[in-house]
Amino acid sequence: MNQKPTEVLSRAFAAQASGRLDQAAKLFEQAIVHDPRSVPALASLGQIRQNQGDLKAARDLYARALQRERGMAGLHNNYGAVLVAEGDDAAAIPAFAMAVSLEPAHPLFRYNLAGALDRAGRSADALAHYDMMLAREPGHIPAVLGKASALFNLGRWDEAWAAYEHRHRQHWPEGRRPLPSPPWRGEPLAGKKLLLAYDQGLGEQIMFASHIPELRALGTKLVLECEPRLAPLFTRAFPDVTVAPWQDPWRPEVSAPDIDFHVPLADAARWLRRGAPGTPTATGYLSADPARVAVLRQRYEALAAGRRIAGVSWHSTGVNYGPQKSMTTAALAPLLTRSDLFCVSLQYGVHPAAPGLYIDPDLDVTGDLDAAAAQIMAMDDVVTISNTTAHLAAALGKPVKLMLPKAAGRIWYWFGETPPHPWYTTLQMYVQSRQGVWSDVVARVSGDLGK
Repeated sequence: MNQKPTEVLSRAFAAQASGRLDQAAKLFEQAIVHDPRSVPALASLGQIRQNQGDLKAARDLYARALQRERGMAGLHNNYGAVLVAEGDDAAAIPAFAMAVSLEPAHPLFRYNLAGALDRAGRSADALAHYDMMLAREPGHIPAVLGKASALFNLGRWDEAWAAYEHRHRQHWPEGRRPLPSPPWRGEPLAGKKLLLAYDQGLGEQIMFASHIPELRALGTKLVLECEPRLAPLFTRAFPDVTVAPWQDPWRPEVSAPDIDFHVPLADAARWLRRGAPGTPTATGYLSADPARVAVLRQRYEALAAGRRIAGVSWHSTGVNYGPQKSMTTAALAPLLTRSDLFCVSLQYGVHPAAPGLYIDPDLDVTGDLDAAAAQIMAMDDVVTISNTTAHLAAALGKPVKLMLPKAAGRIWYWFGETPPHPWYTTLQMYVQSRQGVWSDVVARVSGDLGK
C-alpha cells in the first residue's frame, strides 16, 4: 500500500531525529520523488549529505530548496557553510549575509559571515560584524579570536595581541593558567627568572622560540616548557635555558618558587615588540645533529648524482585548516619531473609513492623531530605548504619556499608575499591567485628554484 507523501516525510524526520541517517536519507529521497519542490525534504537531505561530506550533493540540494524558499535563514547559512567547505568564501558571503539579514541576532550566522569576510580579504567588514557580536555577548570567545585575526590582518597590532590573549579562556576560565608566579606584562627582566609556558602547536612553538635570544639579552634566566618532541632541538639550541617537556601533572620546573614571572610562549612577542612584530632578529636559531646531517647528505648526494636536492612537503593533518592547506603529489609534478632536481619527501607518516619523489626507507620522522631537522639540513632547498616542516626548516635557516592558500586556510601569521616575514629571514611565500588552485603557485616556485 502506497504511503502518502506526508507520511513518508514524517517517517524521514523521525529517522533523522533518532540518528538513523541512512534510512532518513532514503525516505527524504522518496519524498522528493513525490514532490521535487519539497523544501523540507530538500533541505533535510542536504543537511545529511553535508554531514556525510558529500558537499556537491548538499550544495545542489540547498540550491534547489533556495529556489523555492528564500526566507529560511538556516538554509542560507547551511548553503554558505558548504561553499566555505569547498573553499569558496567569496561565494559564501552573500549566503551568510542573507541569513544575517533574516535573523540579525543569531550569533552563528553573523560569526560565519565575519569569518568568510576576513578570509576573503575584507577584514574591516569582518571586524564590524565581530564587534556587533561582542556588543551583544562580550564573552563570546570565538568572536574575540576572530576579531584578533581581523585585527592582525589590518595591522592593528596592539589591539590584535590583546584580543589574541583571549584564546587562554578556552582552557582556563579566568583567562590564565593557574601557575603560582604572576603573568609577565613587560616588566624589567634583568636578574629575573621567566617561565615561557607551553602554548599552541608545534609550528607556533618553533616560531615563537625565535624570541628566546632577545629575552636572554635582557638578562633573564629562562624555563621553556614545550612539546616533548621539541625538547632535543631546544636543548641543543638554547643550552643555557632549562627545557621542560610538557606533562600532566606539570613538571616541578614550571611551578618552582624561584620563578618570578610566566608568560605563554606566543604572548612574549606582544611585550617584546610592543605592537608590530617588526623584522626577524634570529636567523637559524635551531640546529640539527651534525653527525646525522652528514650521513643523510652523503646518501642524498650519491642518489642525486649532481642534481640539486629539494625537500618537499605537501600535506597537513591539521583539523581546522588541513584540507585547504594541502595539495596532492600530482600538483607537484612540475617540480618532481624536473631533470635537474632530486626531490626528497619530507612528509610525515606513510604516503603513496609518486614519480620523481624519493621516499627515504630508512627514516621515519613522525615522532622524531630531531631526525626531521637533520633531513631538512641535508637539503639544498625546502618546498612546503604551511605545516611543521615550514616552521622547522625556516627556524633552521634553510631557504624555504612556502606555498599558501589565497585566503581560507591561511593562518594569520603568514602575511603574504611581501618580505620580510616577521619571524623568519629565509622564508619566501607564494600565495594562490585563486582559492584552491595550486598550479600557479607550483609554477612560480619551480621557476624560482635554483636561481
